[in-house]
Amino acid sequence: GKTFGYGNTTVVANFNHLQKLGPNTFNQWMRVMSNNPKVSLWLLKFPGEAEYYLSDEAQKSGVSPFRVHMTEKIATEDHLQYKRHADILADTFEYNAHVSGLDAIWAGIPFITLPGDRMARRSGASFLASLGAKELIARDENDYGDILQLLTSDSHASKLSTLRRKFESLRLTSPLYDTPAWAAQLLQSLRMAVEAVTNSAKLAHHVIVPPPNHSAQLST
Repeated sequence: GKTFGYGNTTVVANFNHLQKLGPNTFNQWMRVMSNNPKVSLWLLKFPGEAEYYLSDEAQKSGVSPFRVHMTEKIATEDHLQYKRHADILADTFEYNAHVSGLDAIWAGIPFITLPGDRMARRSGASFLASLGAKELIARDENDYGDILQLLTSDSHASKLSTLRRKFESLRLTSPLYDTPAWAAQLLQSLRMAVEAVTNSAKLAHHVIVPPPNHSAQLST
């Protein structure tokens, strides 16, 4: 846990623009916080007008608004250092974290997500699958809350520490941050797209770029 304005707490964070936050996600956070008074929530004032309303919703859920900490956006050159004070990143399942999720993983913060039915709701699961941390991809909303509750409990503090070490290690070896490999696959996809357009016999609606050392595919 961290000392974060409310004693010795486990800090659950989300650094998204608050337009991505919906009531279903917030209700799961409140469920976890209601069951564990040592959990604090860290959000950005993004926008600042949301602070009053989220504090009010926390109060209605039986959670002290003093446990919901909202800070200003952090300068780009400093934000990863500050974000490392979070213990867990809890994704919004109405609209997943994108760049903020990648930043948090790079900072070594374990990341819990729930995939949805479209790209904007599946990026978190894609990050975790690429990283090799599928155990943090929830099956449904209640499972998301259960995973979060488990990892914020005192009895699983060692599990959370183990996950943090895992994330700090995997970020250096997984394809998620392998920029040269990503650039090579992007270049290959562009070449495949040009070939598909110029060769009517292979005209494709989708270009599927294979992993390294796999045969290329065209999908019609």
